[in-house]
Amino acid sequence: REFWSFSVYRGVAALFRVGLLWAGLLLVGALGSAAEAGAYSAATRIVTAGAFALEAVLVVMGPQISALLALDQRERTGLVFQTATAWLTALSFPFYITVALFAPLALGIFGEEFTAATPALVILSLAMLLDMATGPVLIPPFGVTGAAVAWAVSIVVQNALPLAQVWLSLGLHPFSRSLAVAALGPALCYGALGLVMVLLLEPTAPVLVAFVAVATLLYSAFGVRFREPLKLADLLGSFRRSE
Repeated sequence: REFWSFSVYRGVAALFRVGLLWAGLLLVGALGSAAEAGAYSAATRIVTAGAFALEAVLVVMGPQISALLALDQRERTGLVFQTATAWLTALSFPFYITVALFAPLALGIFGEEFTAATPALVILSLAMLLDMATGPVLIPPFGVTGAAVAWAVSIVVQNALPLAQVWLSLGLHPFSRSLAVAALGPALCYGALGLVMVLLLEPTAPVLVAFVAVATLLYSAFGVRFREPLKLADLLGSFRRSE
């Protein structure tokens, strides 16, 4: 009873999460047009591609958090929770910031007509910094962009409610110095640099390659400089133990 009373909300949300992608696509096609549905599908495929990079950290940290909770080690659980959140942020932010900045170029891979979904891809990329969620509701008046806004809002809701539940019931939250450092690195190395390049240069493939190379080099140096607050040694050790 204790398990289900705590988990049932996320279980229901997970059911919606599985069907959300296809439901949104069908609604865009039904209330918009086939062309809009195709563009929206391309945008969502690019966005969801970034989620695969996060699975490794989730697989490693999930059992550790469960074990610590079972032993009622709340302080240690909180530390692991905060560290995992910082790692997820450090891994996901560079991808989604890059996609948001170079959205037209990313969509142009599928064809020139797909660039119409650029606002949707930018919105979803920024929303994916909080993770995926449920519920397209703004499609009729705003088309593909409305669908993206609806999905983005649902992402915020799905993450905010469980955060409040965990914080109030277990006293656990993800906020820490490590999280701040993990967010600052991508914001500076990818966000600030990418914004300058996009404003000064046309977002072409060579510009993207140059941006990724320079930003990744700067981000690597940032990671080395702040390896202690990011707990990178612990991250590598966790992956080795999981093999």
